[in-house]
Amino acid sequence: MAVVILLLDGSGLRGFKAPAFAKTLERSERLRRRRSIEKTPTMWFGSLRGGGGGYGATGIVKNVLVRYFSRERAVNVRKINPKVPMQEANSIAQSLYDVIKQHGPLTVPNTWIQAKDSGINGLQSKTHMKIMLKWMRGRKMLKLFCNQVGNSKKFLHCTLPEDPQTEQSNSQPEIKLQTRKSSSKKKKRLSKKTAGKGKK
Repeated sequence: MAVVILLLDGSGLRGFKAPAFAKTLERSERLRRRRSIEKTPTMWFGSLRGGGGGYGATGIVKNVLVRYFSRERAVNVRKINPKVPMQEANSIAQSLYDVIKQHGPLTVPNTWIQAKDSGINGLQSKTHMKIMLKWMRGRKMLKLFCNQVGNSKKFLHCTLPEDPQTEQSNSQPEIKLQTRKSSSKKKKRLSKKTAGKGKK
């Protein structure tokens, strides 16, 4: 009794007897895939009809969806547990805030060095300090920004402005914006009136 293997490809159904033709079948399938890839001029956007070994529009969409849904969600910094009682967390946060405000934007290692030098009570380790910095970002005490120089990136913590409205009003005068544009008909009328007055 012979077992029949059915394959579905672009040409339709084909039947082969197993196991004698199993290896030949695999080889021919590999060759067919290789030839279809070689025929496409560009691997990514060569054929939009869906063929070409997964390089068509459906393959691209599938790859994008897989990459998007395989990413981890960002940590919700508002819900971070500071690992200490709230009063102690507030005192640690205030002292870290003062250190960062005094020494300017700092990276995490530099913040740890400055925190050790200033003798902040309650910090158990560098990891605990990182948790506290995230907790402070969630409470809008700190801001994290990236400074990129060439291929290297540095992530720096800085303090947010305490009262941004007063600083902006002192530094810049109020600018009046023109919200409505005068129509071209009004401009023509005005130009005709001024031209008429000049002739008299």
